[in-house]
Formats: sequence, structure tokens, C-alpha cells
Amino acid sequence: MGFSKFKAWLLVLPVFFVVAILSTAVTVNFHWDTWQNGAMSGLNGWLVGTILFSFLTKTKTEK
Repeated sequence: MGFSKFKAWLLVLPVFFVVAILSTAVTVNFHWDTWQNGAMSGLNGWLVGTILFSFLTKTKTEK
């Protein structure tokens, strides 16, 4: 079980980082005059990604 969870982490982490960086970059580009707004959107992306990942791992381990 521990090994499969480790493999899941290895698969999800790069995707998670790419999505977070892309969302931050896109929001900063859209709100380049108000950078604070873009930074907040990027933080929201991180938050959503973290919640989604924890939910996915929880459902996988429970089954």
C-alpha cells in the first residue's frame, strides 16, 4: 500500500506543480496591472489542488 501511494505521489506531484504554476502565470498575465489579484488567484489554485489531491488519495485508500 505504501509503495502504490508513493507512486501516486510521484505521478500527481509534477502535474500539480505544472497546474499551479500555469494558473499563477495565466492569472498574473490577465491581471498584470493588479498583481495582487493574480497572486490571490494562484493561491486559490494551490488550495483547490491540495483539496482535490487529498480527496482523491482518501477515496483511493478507502476502497
